[in-house]
Amino acid sequence: MAEAREWLAGTRPRTLPAAVVPVLIGSGVAFGYGRFSWWRALLALVVALALQVGVNFANDYSDGVRGSDAARVGPVRLIDNSVALEGLDDGGLLARTPHVRQLERIG
Repeated sequence: MAEAREWLAGTRPRTLPAAVVPVLIGSGVAFGYGRFSWWRALLALVVALALQVGVNFANDYSDGVRGSDAARVGPVRLIDNSVALEGLDDGGLLARTPHVRQLERIG
């Protein structure tokens, strides 16, 4: 199984500004109109970051299953070289999900 630092690297921290900047801009506009709300801005930031990280993990998984990253240059991805899947058997929960079966049919 992957270590905590590998999972953290898998979030691709360099992509997180793509989630933060729109929230900051929207918060600035709301502030300009006098409608800024801290809890809404914080909630929007949490959701935006969660979506960005989720998409990064989904992309790593999809590329790993399809073999798209076999010859990539750069840091090792979670699914690349099966870093995140070590210790899981073929009949595990991950293998029984419909999304995995669908990707196996495509690939």
